Amino acid sequence: MIAWQTRSDSPGDEIVELSLGAFLRRGMSFSICREIHAWPPLRTLNAFLAVGVDDVEGGGLLHWPPFQLT
Repeated sequence: MIAWQTRSDSPGDEIVELSLGAFLRRGMSFSICREIHAWPPLRTLNAFLAVGVDDVEGGGLLHWPPFQLT
């Protein structure tokens, strides 16, 4: 499970634990990957996960502690 936090301009940040699949569905960066059912190489995915932030629909941000898949 991954603990993530959404942040937006409105008060009331949300902290939730999700599976990796649910986590990737929340962020916008992989929306194209989901649509075409093609994912980047592990090295590229880990570089993204090391950043610790992604946009979410509605103008918020998704934050998580950086991590890598093995």
